[in-house]
Amino acid sequence: MVTRSRPKAHSGAQRRVRVGSHPSVSSTCALLFLHAACCSTHSPPPEDTRITGRCEDGSSFPSDSKDSARVFDEDHLATYRLVLPAAKWNTLQDQALDEEYVRAQLDVDACYLGEVGLRFKGAVGSLEMCFDEHGKLTCDKLSMKIKFNKYDKDKRYYGLKRLNFHALTHDKSLMHNRLAYGIFREMGIVTSRATHAKLVVNGEYRGVFSLVEQIDGRFTANRFPEGGDGNLYKGVWPDTDSPGHFDWGLKTNNDNPDHSQIIALYTEISSAAQSELAEVVTRWLDAEYVMRFMAVDDAIHNFDGVTAFWCGDWGCGNGNYYLYQDEFAPKFSLLAWDLDGTFAAESPFSHVPSWDMPPRDCDKLYRVFDNSGSLMAANCDPLLHGFGLVRRSTPHYDDAVQELLSGPFSLDGLNEKLTRWSDQIREAVTDDPYGPGHADWARAVLDLRDNLEILHAKLSDRRTSFRPRVDP
Repeated sequence: MVTRSRPKAHSGAQRRVRVGSHPSVSSTCALLFLHAACCSTHSPPPEDTRITGRCEDGSSFPSDSKDSARVFDEDHLATYRLVLPAAKWNTLQDQALDEEYVRAQLDVDACYLGEVGLRFKGAVGSLEMCFDEHGKLTCDKLSMKIKFNKYDKDKRYYGLKRLNFHALTHDKSLMHNRLAYGIFREMGIVTSRATHAKLVVNGEYRGVFSLVEQIDGRFTANRFPEGGDGNLYKGVWPDTDSPGHFDWGLKTNNDNPDHSQIIALYTEISSAAQSELAEVVTRWLDAEYVMRFMAVDDAIHNFDGVTAFWCGDWGCGNGNYYLYQDEFAPKFSLLAWDLDGTFAAESPFSHVPSWDMPPRDCDKLYRVFDNSGSLMAANCDPLLHGFGLVRRSTPHYDDAVQELLSGPFSLDGLNEKLTRWSDQIREAVTDDPYGPGHADWARAVLDLRDNLEILHAKLSDRRTSFRPRVDP
């Protein structure tokens, strides 16, 4: 059996690089934020409206409102404008891999929100991959995060503390995030809301981004109103009894962490006989919910999600998900996250046994990406093995697949969304100086439509042709 533990976080502190600075945006413009004449194309509101929540036309939005649905309005393409001193912007870019916040002024659709924290984001998965071994930037656009309460603990934007702006560097269609998150939500899976937005920094249009809701304590309180103050873990799996392992990924209750429940889950799942695993899973997680999650994960070919167990000298571990422990009941829920690695007609991991397929040899590793990485079969993890047994012993997975095929994953519904969203962002994509360009974007959207037809057929086959087996 392969030993599993959490990989160490990679530090980019030693790398320094400038991320595309535009000489056309002067430092004077950045520093003299109150003077609307400086950046005439993307100017902030005039000085007499510079009250948080005030808009350029003199109106105001309810800054104390918690109606965050307005932030993710599907029918509106919002523009987020940030201004900060040129020196700070240069430092932020030079030290992008440190993921440290700097102060910036923000307005959204010409409504001034005041001072916020701004940083680049992505860690190993999308930020560090954008730099080569010499520290040279290889991506045209980097993801960013805005933290509304970084310098004022009480500041919120429609109840939100943070927003994520994903650059979608590896998705020329710019649609994967929005489409995948939406399918999970329509299937009753707890996950972020996502839409598109435009981002402007110091008067320079940075392009179209995927605007993704932050998963945090505010999020869990909203989605789990009866037990929303429980432990929220990012990218840590119940595969050890070490409290330090879970401290690493804990996003709530950090002042007095109690990992007894997730350690108890690990203890029970790792010591259970194979015949008991399905029962253990259903005691700690909602079986129907888990099968709905896995059905969506399969439908969208989420190749680098909860089923991808990467291996190295530290062991093997998965990522790109959240795990939430209910505050009162000893129950855990999977939350989807980081969904740009989706909708490929052929998964780059297609030779790795599926999460519900027990391999003959759990010590075998599967080389991927031209032998630059290794994966273990997901079914070798006791919890994923239990998921596979639940699939075999209940109708929940097949029921979820049928619901997907006729509902959220129906081709008519998917194509209608792509048409509507393409119309919404077409002009913004055409103007995006760091995006794929209109021609490549339009071609990628057509390719995505083709892939969806293939994935729809594969999902149907997976439901009707499944037989318990081992890989050859």
